[in-house]
Amino acid sequence: EETLPLWSTAGVDDVYGGFHEALGLDARPLGKPKRMRTAARQIYAFAVAKERGWTGPADKLIDHGIDFIARFGRTNRGGWVRTLNANGSVADPTEDAYDHACVLLALAQAHRCGHHDALELAQQTFHFIDAHLEHDSLTGFLESPGWNGTRSSNPHMHMLESFLAWYGATGDREYLRRAARIIDLFRSHFFDQESWTV
Repeated sequence: EETLPLWSTAGVDDVYGGFHEALGLDARPLGKPKRMRTAARQIYAFAVAKERGWTGPADKLIDHGIDFIARFGRTNRGGWVRTLNANGSVADPTEDAYDHACVLLALAQAHRCGHHDALELAQQTFHFIDAHLEHDSLTGFLESPGWNGTRSSNPHMHMLESFLAWYGATGDREYLRRAARIIDLFRSHFFDQESWTV
């Protein structure tokens, strides 16, 4: 009752597109760079709100968000950049696994709401993930293409969430197979049975 009216008005960037990253206490935009994960979460929130009966302009806001990230946030390999400047130019071109998971979750919810481009954008994103983020041994995902450091559990958790969301949106068991691989990875690598910690 408070958040949606605020972010569906003051949170919308009508000048450069997309949504503002942050608002001040006076509800004015702070002009911060726009993270892909924030834009995706805004799209997701408006799509969930629509599904739950919100009477605000959810379809318009979903379109506004997806149009912005698709126009300015794609990489030439079909992935998504980490951060855009407030004006839509690229601030950080890193193709981060965490951000891709957030985009997939947003697109799944948008697809459930009938967005016409969500499925195609998701298919392109899955192709990118399979080609550039999947570990060679098929044991999870790299933090970003070419990553050779420690891989963290957080992107995997969000990938699991997005795969399950795509299964819920389509009924396609391929997404369950993707999810099962992450659960196997959790059991074999992330979960310490002795200390019961991740």
